[in-house]
Amino acid sequence: MRPISRARRAAAVAVAALGLLGAPAAAIDHAAVAARALEGHILPRFDALAAGTAALAEAAGGHCAGGPEDVMAAYNTAFDAWMGVAHLRFGPLEEGDTGFSIAFWPDERGATPRALARLEADEDPVVDDPAGFAQLSVAVRGLFALDALLAEGPPAPATYECRLVEAVAVDLAATAERARDRWRDPFAGYLATAGAADNPLYLTPEEGSRALFTALTSGLEVTADHRLGRPLGTFEKPQPRRAEA
Repeated sequence: MRPISRARRAAAVAVAALGLLGAPAAAIDHAAVAARALEGHILPRFDALAAGTAALAEAAGGHCAGGPEDVMAAYNTAFDAWMGVAHLRFGPLEEGDTGFSIAFWPDERGATPRALARLEADEDPVVDDPAGFAQLSVAVRGLFALDALLAEGPPAPATYECRLVEAVAVDLAATAERARDRWRDPFAGYLATAGAADNPLYLTPEEGSRALFTALTSGLEVTADHRLGRPLGTFEKPQPRRAEA
């Protein structure tokens, strides 16, 4: 199978951009673009991510304590919420390793399974220390660590593996909550007031719209090249194990 052509990709970007901006370039109301993006897209989707990961952490804790919580359903909901914001790799997701702490992918060298295996082999007590766990490599954190740990279903309660699942879920929820809160203050204000004299991030109104456009085009590139291109491979040699999750 041939990769998606640049012409088709550019056409998709152009169509999507027109929908985002909603006006010819010369007539763009950048403040209105920012308001629509924040109120209709960014803030509600980060709210959904924070809520979904919090529910996942609660389900993991309940399961590990012997309760009937459906960890897999909670994981799927949290992952879907991440898909709603994964392209917004500016703002809070740029700070430190926040984006990778939520979703370390693609993991081309297989760091996640090796790092998780070391924790399990040592039964490292860091799983009982949220502050300490937050300092670990992104390879053992976030949705893709959970993807590996839950590949055969949730581990049995009262096991180290279950404590590890709970630790990852709790850390993920805390990271998502911080990202949501950072969007509320200060990043929503930065985007809404792009070009204001006291705005430290966007010096002109166009810079705010440019950040949104870059997120859009980069998100389309990741979908084409990584989410679709990597597992599809070629007609002669597909690579299904490279699928995202």
